[in-house]
Formats: sequence, structure tokens, C-alpha cells
Amino acid sequence: MSTDTPQNDTNPNPLPADFKVLVVDDFRTAREMMRYSLRELGFKDITMAADGAEAIDLIKSSKFDLILCDWFMPKVQGIDVLKTVRECPENKDVPFILATSTSAETLIREAVAAKVTHYIMKPFTVDTLKQKLSKATNLKF
Repeated sequence: MSTDTPQNDTNPNPLPADFKVLVVDDFRTAREMMRYSLRELGFKDITMAADGAEAIDLIKSSKFDLILCDWFMPKVQGIDVLKTVRECPENKDVPFILATSTSAETLIREAVAAKVTHYIMKPFTVDTLKQKLSKATNLKF
């Protein structure tokens, strides 16, 4: 399998060239910031969705290796996208990171019950995203 990152001892799990990421957020600026951060970390195949309904349509028609999704959106919220992903046998193990600006314990419990891989607090830095992605995907950056 070809990779974007050279294989060496300092990077034991290089990012596969065909690693597909779905970014879901209703705010264009937030989507662009997530894409920028992901590119900084070496991701190249990044698909963007403007809301949860669009994300679900994309998930039904494409296979993703990682989903980074905002929680609070119109039409379909991020938690409902997560539940849809987990109900689908082909996608039930896809790493899913929910992004939110709230740390309400009830929401965190709901996300854990829905089998979220990780959550990240907005706004976040590239370093924070890198830590969450490393835990969610077992990739090293």
C-alpha cells in the first residue's frame, strides 16, 4: 500500500494514501479550519458535508476511514449521524469524533452510549486534533 508519509522508525503507522476523512459542520469556516488542520497532519482525501443529512447521504454512498462531525447542526445533529453510522454494519467500527463547544456531562454520556470514538472541544488546535486522531485511529503523526 502506498503512503503519503515515508516509512521509517519515527513513524511506525504512516498515513495510508487512500485514507478517507469526512468532515461535517454547518459553519463553512469551521469546516475549512478542520480541513486545514487535517491537511497539516498529512490527510489528503477529505470530503466536506454542510449538515448531518448530507453526511448521512455521503456515508451511504462512500466508505470513510474517519468521521469528524460537529454536534449541533440543523436538519440532523451530529449525535444522530453517529447513531446512523453505528447502526450500519459496514460503518459500525469507523472512528467517529464529535466536535462540540459544550462540555455538558449529559451530552458526553449520550455520546459514549452511542459509541463515539472520541470527542473534541471547539475551538481546538492542530495539536489537540492530532492527539485525538492518534487515539481514535492508532495512527502516529
